[in-house]
Amino acid sequence: MNTADLSGAELDYWTARADGKHPVISSLAGKLVCLVDGLPYAPSSNWQQAGLLIEREKIMIARGRNHWIAGVSDFVDRDAARICKGPTALTAAMRALVQAKCGDFVVEGIQASRPSRA
Repeated sequence: MNTADLSGAELDYWTARADGKHPVISSLAGKLVCLVDGLPYAPSSNWQQAGLLIEREKIMIARGRNHWIAGVSDFVDRDAARICKGPTALTAAMRALVQAKCGDFVVEGIQASRPSRA
């Protein structure tokens, strides 16, 4: 899947992977969510989780005409720098992080794990 098309739980999953975490996708109340260490992980919509990544990875965010744009500053100065777009600042920022760490494409087909019942 193209990094520029990631959203929701898939974007959160790949953001966690890019950050060295071991995420899983699960279904909670009929909605796919990303979990890290059993807790919800949603930096594409949670400023508290994303803020740490944005600061540490030096992600620059700006408002475009009809969308948000973001880039990892260590890469923006290079000729091969790419800017990612998104409908929200956090979506654009997390796409930029995943692209910088994982490349333009990631593996499709993340399967939701089923919570075990004791």
